[in-house]
Amino acid sequence: MPVRAMLLRETVRVLLAWERRRTGVIFNPLGDPQLDPYPYLGEIRERDPVHWSYVMRGWLLSRHADVLEFLRDPATSKEMRN
Repeated sequence: MPVRAMLLRETVRVLLAWERRRTGVIFNPLGDPQLDPYPYLGEIRERDPVHWSYVMRGWLLSRHADVLEFLRDPATSKEMRN
């Protein structure tokens, strides 16, 4: 396996471990595409419905009401602010 691929895999592994420690769940968009996503997404919706994904470096909104509120808010931006 090329060094670059090994570094990417290790980086994703570390980020997912950090995410699990911080939130109790993980969102891994690079996971096995054959797995059924519904139980996995249901767990995120129940435990951390507005979830920060360290791998994606972005928010995952898993409830319909949260998505609508986000999209209708004029303050919504793609910029991450502290």
